[in-house]
Amino acid sequence: MSFKRQVAYNTTVQVIGKAIVTLLSVFATILLTRHLGPTGYGYYNTAVTFVGFFIVLADLGVYPILVREMSQRPEERERIYGNIVVYRTLSALLVMLLAFLVGSLMPYPQIVKFAIGIYALASFFGLLVNLVMAVFQINYRMDLPTISDVLGRALYLFLLFFGLQRGYGLYGIFWLLVLTTIFNLILNLVLGRRYIKFKPAFEFPFIKEFFKESLPMGLVTILGMIHFKIDTILLSVMKPAYDVGLYGAAYRIFENLIIIPGIFVGLMFPKFSELYIQDRNILKNTFQKTIDILILAVMPILILFFLLSPYLIQIIAGSDFAPSALALRILVFSLPFTFLISPFSYLLVASKKQTRLIYVWGAMSILNIVLNLIYIPKYSYRGAAAITVVTEMLTLITLYILVNKSLNIWPKFGYLFKIILPSLILGIGFYFLSKSQIFNLTYFINHSLIIQIIIVIIVLLLGLLIFLALLLLFRVIRKDEILEIIKIRQ
Repeated sequence: MSFKRQVAYNTTVQVIGKAIVTLLSVFATILLTRHLGPTGYGYYNTAVTFVGFFIVLADLGVYPILVREMSQRPEERERIYGNIVVYRTLSALLVMLLAFLVGSLMPYPQIVKFAIGIYALASFFGLLVNLVMAVFQINYRMDLPTISDVLGRALYLFLLFFGLQRGYGLYGIFWLLVLTTIFNLILNLVLGRRYIKFKPAFEFPFIKEFFKESLPMGLVTILGMIHFKIDTILLSVMKPAYDVGLYGAAYRIFENLIIIPGIFVGLMFPKFSELYIQDRNILKNTFQKTIDILILAVMPILILFFLLSPYLIQIIAGSDFAPSALALRILVFSLPFTFLISPFSYLLVASKKQTRLIYVWGAMSILNIVLNLIYIPKYSYRGAAAITVVTEMLTLITLYILVNKSLNIWPKFGYLFKIILPSLILGIGFYFLSKSQIFNLTYFINHSLIIQIIIVIIVLLLGLLIFLALLLLFRVIRKDEILEIIKIRQ
């Protein structure tokens, strides 16, 4: 199978898998928001966000550096992997204990403090799952962990449904996450055995050298986490849990959308790492094609999710969360910037210039904190959403300049101009559709939940197909380019 088809296959499988996982997560969120209410869901979101900072701290940039090193040094893969598994297990255990201890000192209600401890345990096993993912990524077999993820989410939804029927509270909900994360870990270990032999090792000189490489990336990831999550933390301190719950519902949808570029660029990252060593000219071309594809992907998503925001919030959280729709509509305007940040960041890591990302994310994190401190007291979750758009735009501009200065690569954004007309046609068409009787929000609410979900899925698929047809009609992409990817070769 050619590299182009490998990427297309893995991306397609992951997107389909992510769509299924997202649908399962939607049902789980529906159960959680309706069972917990805005305040209880605010507690849930606070615990998840708080532990999220420590997840990044436990990683310390290990994952991307592990993928890069195993891609560039295939003859040493088993040695590299054996050392890093042992190192990561020990560091993850210590950091998750730290999360529980620090959480117990925070000015949160007691229920949130204990929830942090349970979720920290689930996150420990989740960090081990990520190590196995690196093996699948460098072998372009992301279909296997995708299947595992789907099965794990389905199991969680099944257990959650019956758990809530039995009256499970916040603690029970998080214990179910622990069980299903252990299930995912075991399944991924079984599936990954055929691609690499695990031989535990702890060579201190090797770990020390690896740590020097991963530490800058770890700092970058921590700063990036602060950049993305500090608004929720500050919101939880300065505003009631009700506001945190409203913002959490909108941000949950947004988080699922920004996984899309991560899937695609994550598959390209090993190739970026190889080409940086082998051929810089091909690297430039590959990077440009990555940018083009992401531009084509983000525009219909922005348009459709902007128009569908009230309906998505209604499905996921219900009428009590209706104000979340405005936050989601603001957040989707940051998607073009967020989609394109991923390839620029990965390219710098592939070229071993990850230390320069520290300054970018450090500056953006400080700016994010300052702006949130100014605007959250007045505008609450609406201000937090708007600040996300501003800081994402500034981050992309900064990374663009940095890539040019560091690697002499000037990626072009010509596809933005090519898709203006198809995007306008799609937006105008679906704007009028949103004004039709079937999309009258009062009429929409009266439908059963299943019918609501079916309507939204049909509209999303129809929108994407129409946009693809418009791209072909205006010759933004060619039919033979699509056929080259999907055709079967012996």
